[in-house]
Amino acid sequence: MNKCCYTGRLVKEVTITTLNNEKKTKTVYFTIAVQDDYNKDKADFINCQCFGASVNYLAKYGKKGAYIEFAGKTKTYSKDGNFGSIAVADKVSIIFANSKKEKTTEEEILGEPPVF
Repeated sequence: MNKCCYTGRLVKEVTITTLNNEKKTKTVYFTIAVQDDYNKDKADFINCQCFGASVNYLAKYGKKGAYIEFAGKTKTYSKDGNFGSIAVADKVSIIFANSKKEKTTEEEILGEPPVF
């Protein structure tokens, strides 16, 4: 079963991209920094992508430094002979918007629990 869950901070502002397919699907590519549990001075940088309702949500509230949590799957790929992986997000929540003091969850912003 391919299921992952990440919590970290957005490295930069997110932007919406339209894929060049027949449905013109909107997607968001973003990178989060996930702090190492054992060495607090180190972080892993996870490349991520999301589709669906999470695209508009991230475009509106996904600011640089926002503390987010998402669940999804890890997908591997090969491009030009180089291998890599990307986390494909299914469910995204903004835990803290721009600072550690300001708590902003999706339910507080929208007034209702998230629907995915």
